[in-house]
Amino acid sequence: MNRISKTKLNDLLIKDFSAESANLIRPFIPYLLYGSLPVNATSASYRYLHTILSSRNYTHKEFLQKISPDCESQLLRCKIHGQIQPCNALFRRVETQNGFCCAFNFDDVINGNQTAEELNIHNNRFGYKWGLTVLLDPQVEDYYASRNKFAGYQIYARSATDFISINQPNEMVFAGSEIHVHITPGLTQAAAAVKWHDLHLRRCYLPKERKLLIFDVYSQQNCFAECRSRRMVKICGCVPPLWPRAHNWTVCTLLQASCVMSQIDTVMRTIHHSGKDFKLNPKAERYICKCYPKCEFLMYKTDFDAATLDRNYSINAPDFYRGIKLKNHLVVHAFYADMCNDYMRLDVHYQLLNYFGLFGGITGLYMGYSFISGFEIVFFLIVLPLGNLLTRISKRRQATTKQTELKKSQLPMRK
Repeated sequence: MNRISKTKLNDLLIKDFSAESANLIRPFIPYLLYGSLPVNATSASYRYLHTILSSRNYTHKEFLQKISPDCESQLLRCKIHGQIQPCNALFRRVETQNGFCCAFNFDDVINGNQTAEELNIHNNRFGYKWGLTVLLDPQVEDYYASRNKFAGYQIYARSATDFISINQPNEMVFAGSEIHVHITPGLTQAAAAVKWHDLHLRRCYLPKERKLLIFDVYSQQNCFAECRSRRMVKICGCVPPLWPRAHNWTVCTLLQASCVMSQIDTVMRTIHHSGKDFKLNPKAERYICKCYPKCEFLMYKTDFDAATLDRNYSINAPDFYRGIKLKNHLVVHAFYADMCNDYMRLDVHYQLLNYFGLFGGITGLYMGYSFISGFEIVFFLIVLPLGNLLTRISKRRQATTKQTELKKSQLPMRK
């Protein structure tokens, strides 16, 4: 939850700035996080901070990278598949809209470039003994800028190809806790009948049906992230530093921060209304940029439970905790909760034949009606009277013709 390391910030200010400049710039440092934390700054403050950083040849992103907490000092010990392994071999520091995160099994591809080395760590067992266990030091004394008034972390359990955005669901865990993350994967596959329907009816994308400009792998979260960046470029002419962007999109400086902050609420929407009657018409709502989910996808359902971390009455895993004096530390266990997962099928619920059967079944149940009865009703009310009428008309014509011929035959013949 800490976005700026107090130690790193002090070291950088001492190294690259004079004492007078450091004292002047220090109150403006939290304004660097305008894209991820609620800050209240004026345009003049942003311009002043931009001038100070530019005088030392720092860009917004470069300065933020140097003062953000790292993963090496916080991830103290890791265990995977029951074996202790170095944390730097399992985790990578990656960019997200929330700041810099420590990611496990992150293999997203942005603009054709692999953002981190794919680890290819898989697991076919369940239970926390065979999952991932991480011992973390939140470094409470190093907090400088945080959204909350407590120390801890935000945990995101997501697909390996999803970009982590600001409004993505997460779980907050606090210092001095032991957390179990129960993961239940769910696989959804589409039936053959789904692909025959138009996009606006099925509201999901088939494999390779939708391609993105920035991300090589389509997902609804990636589509939202790209759409928001595209809208920000259209409004402010640039993209905030930690947002995904295309090669030819300009990165925002602190001079555009006021524009970004004024438009952030509008840009972060996922659904917009196409009509004034959206409260009465459910079809009036549609996703921005048509960011529908995939028809076939893998979703991870997570359940969290937490307890106080106390080693006084425990003798398990002595090697894992050896040499570490627990104070404000956290332990996170992430594992598959069960040997089975959820398997769902996306199919067409009602077709034309279903509607015929539904109509016949309901009317037969409540009215004693069937399709044969319907044909009989049509026959007796329309076909039979019409046939009788045509028969009478035909007989009248025949009788009239016979009378005319008879009269002609009785006329006297003249010589």
